[in-house]
Amino acid sequence: MDENPFPDLFTHDVSIMDMAKQRVTCPDCGRKRMYFCYSCRMYVNNLQTVMPKVELPVQVHIIKHTKELDSKSTAVHAALLAPTHCHIYSYPDIPEYNSTSDVVVYPSEDSMTVADWAKSWSSNSTAVNTCEHKQQPAVRTIIFIDCTWTQTHSIISSPQLSGLVRISMCDYHTQFWRPNGAKRGATYLSTIEAIYFFLREYHTTYLNLPYDAEYDNLLMIFKFMFLKIKKFHNGGDNLKAYRHK
Repeated sequence: MDENPFPDLFTHDVSIMDMAKQRVTCPDCGRKRMYFCYSCRMYVNNLQTVMPKVELPVQVHIIKHTKELDSKSTAVHAALLAPTHCHIYSYPDIPEYNSTSDVVVYPSEDSMTVADWAKSWSSNSTAVNTCEHKQQPAVRTIIFIDCTWTQTHSIISSPQLSGLVRISMCDYHTQFWRPNGAKRGATYLSTIEAIYFFLREYHTTYLNLPYDAEYDNLLMIFKFMFLKIKKFHNGGDNLKAYRHK
């Protein structure tokens, strides 16, 4: 595991999560949880009183495959840290989307880069900010798929998503501690990493604004877990996920 994996990340102090000293009963489902209930998507041990809430410029929908275990997914991090903007749906029970306002982040031969998409959508947008008298983006929802690579085809081919513009991201180095397979390599991001890095691209390229750590707290739980696992595994270099990097 990298010695300093988050050098430019400005989150709240992750040590506040250490206020959780033991597993407690989730008030909704009755299961024992330490920091949050990944099934009910809620904090336990009173962490909701100290954890930040991140405001996002768009709605984020995460389409989760039913075979993707809640306990292994980082999608819940987004729902916890940006509760008014991030929503998780289990395939095939997903909303209807609008091709004029919603896009899906998915790499494919016909996907657009964020830069090309920004040019295309900005030229088509008719919304005007009456205060600043400048064109505003018409984007409403950014959709992410949360599953293994082999499970994506059925979701991306669903009627709700098949007609949407597909967006690809730049390559980023994952810090995820779970193995994704040697074929995907170090650029195969966890869901929360993908959301974070996409929003950064969206902010600087689509909104054309300087980035000032607006979304860094999206990785707060991820960073906390990373550091815990690294300490527990004596640096983590022998973890299967890192032998592929």
